Amino acid sequence: MAEISVSNGTKISYHDSGSGTPILFLHSFGHNKNLWYPQLTHCLELGYRVIAPDMPGHGDSSFDPNNHTVDLIGQAYGEFLDILGVDKAIVAGISIGGYIALRMCARRPEQIAGLVMICSKAEADSEEIKERRRSQIENIHKNGRNHRVVPRVNLICGRYTEIRAAVIHFMGTAGGIRRKVCRRN
Repeated sequence: MAEISVSNGTKISYHDSGSGTPILFLHSFGHNKNLWYPQLTHCLELGYRVIAPDMPGHGDSSFDPNNHTVDLIGQAYGEFLDILGVDKAIVAGISIGGYIALRMCARRPEQIAGLVMICSKAEADSEEIKERRRSQIENIHKNGRNHRVVPRVNLICGRYTEIRAAVIHFMGTAGGIRRKVCRRN
């Protein structure tokens, strides 16, 4: 595991492998860099440089509530790429990772070679989604980060989990977050 400190004091833990065109993978809320493992492996095999940081407050990255906004995280990731010597990267973001990717595009468009947004959007969250995030954060504060379980395997995998019993449990090594993952046979 590698770690970089950016100018605001945030320590960013990350995976970085390969030497081709860089792809920066930004994970969703409540997850960590290990969410991207299948994509990192596949893109590395295709000859890309794959970079996956833990978002501040997730996995092994540090957390400072004063630097924890989408805009400031986007700024930190821009600096993070500078420190890694990456002039231009394809940025792939899932959910809040997509929000951060858009902020990176707005702040430093010259640093973005391409943008991939997965289950994300350009507009602000609805009040319902904001309340759900607040509830998740409250649960983490109350029960600890290791207690958080992502119970939405059916939302991710749909009816597939009912038809095939090929669901495995995966314990993320960074942050101790447990999630269920679908695997096709």
